[in-house]
Amino acid sequence: MIQTILPDRIRELLEQHEWRQLARLRYEWPDPEIVAPEIADLLLELEKPDRVLLFRALPRDLAVEVFSILDPDTADGLLLE
Repeated sequence: MIQTILPDRIRELLEQHEWRQLARLRYEWPDPEIVAPEIADLLLELEKPDRVLLFRALPRDLAVEVFSILDPDTADGLLLE
């Protein structure tokens, strides 16, 4: 259930520029191995500025999992911004 709600909530927070809420949401995220593919898909759907903001807001363990899923060009783009 949380996997279905999470991307929608993240999109909503990004659209509303609710950076503090986005940072707090990270404490509610489930096991990184479970949610990483969904977050990776979401990153690919977002505009580059939002993609970078979301990636930087991810807890380190989740960011590592997400980064390992991304194609090299997308991963490089996150590092260079």
